[in-house]
Amino acid sequence: MAPSGRAFVFGGNHHNTLGVIRSLGREGIASELLLVDDMKGTAYVSKSSYVSRAHRFSSYGEGVEYLLDIIPSLTRKEVVICCSDGASSAVDMNFDKLSPAYYVPNCGKQGEISRLMSKELLASCAVGAGLNAPETWLSENGSVPSGIRFPVIVKPLYSKDGSKTDIRVCRNMEELSAYFQQKHCAQLQLQAFIEKDFEYQLIGCSVEGGKVVVIPGVSKVIRPSDTSNTGFLLYDRLDDSYPVEKVKQMLSGMNYSGLFSAEFLRDKNGKDYFLEVNFRNDGNAIAVTAAGVNLPYIWYRSASDQELPVPADIKPVYVMPEFDDLALVFRRRISFGTWLKDMRRASCYMEFDKADWKPGFYRVLDMLALLFRKMGKR
Repeated sequence: MAPSGRAFVFGGNHHNTLGVIRSLGREGIASELLLVDDMKGTAYVSKSSYVSRAHRFSSYGEGVEYLLDIIPSLTRKEVVICCSDGASSAVDMNFDKLSPAYYVPNCGKQGEISRLMSKELLASCAVGAGLNAPETWLSENGSVPSGIRFPVIVKPLYSKDGSKTDIRVCRNMEELSAYFQQKHCAQLQLQAFIEKDFEYQLIGCSVEGGKVVVIPGVSKVIRPSDTSNTGFLLYDRLDDSYPVEKVKQMLSGMNYSGLFSAEFLRDKNGKDYFLEVNFRNDGNAIAVTAAGVNLPYIWYRSASDQELPVPADIKPVYVMPEFDDLALVFRRRISFGTWLKDMRRASCYMEFDKADWKPGFYRVLDMLALLFRKMGKR
């Protein structure tokens, strides 16, 4: 399909950003990519056939500066889609300067998204909307909270200040002390560890400050990776057991506009616990596109004051992040036979796409180059 529009896609060199590029590209929207990474490798996401121009930065601040610098050359108000917490926060902290020239995710005023990224504040908002949240404690600079009960899952208080590798389950004080010695974040949240039946997400798009919230289905994580909920999953139809209306109420109370995901655990007794809201496109969101509802395109249309496409009834699909999942084979978490069977079940992959094959090819080249470098150091 020939491009009929443009969007600025702002994020890291990973499948989250790639999923947005492909979702927009399928609707004829070309992506001008603002890629933030370690400046190593091939920047495989930029190889997508749906990328019209790519810019590579070493920080999110540089990406925002680029958006500000080109404002005089813009002929219309442009759409920005954020694909990481760092991108979302950087755009939010410059909302007053960016919003006259760009449609950006927002909560109505500068800095509000970044403020709401606090997991403590999110839990309070969730409880206010009638959701359940696990018991939590806060730690500042390695302090041990009083009254803590193990096991706990430890996370950066603000997602933008850490990464998925900073999340860890600690089952006793010795493990917690060891974590504190190698932590990267000063502010941490310790949360009661829930023995889950499964993990799920309500991925959607909030329009006009939460007046319209589109949540087409539910992503049930069958096999998460070691450090995140990115994993082999089933994107399925909703039923009455999922707290969709409470999530909509929460987003409306926040006056949020943009792509989002709300993360939950369901315990062995069928009770749901709210974990967090991500104020950005979710890494698993390509599953929604594969199921028949293109959320990035809905945000593009809504942000530029176009009539919203009516969401279709979804078709259940299995989706696999093939490289993350393959890593579980090498760690002996699953057998190669199980991986191959699920690979065949999947309708969509997060890296490979026959219609857009170059990113997957260059991702393999990057992985081989990394492997050879490691072998050379031995």
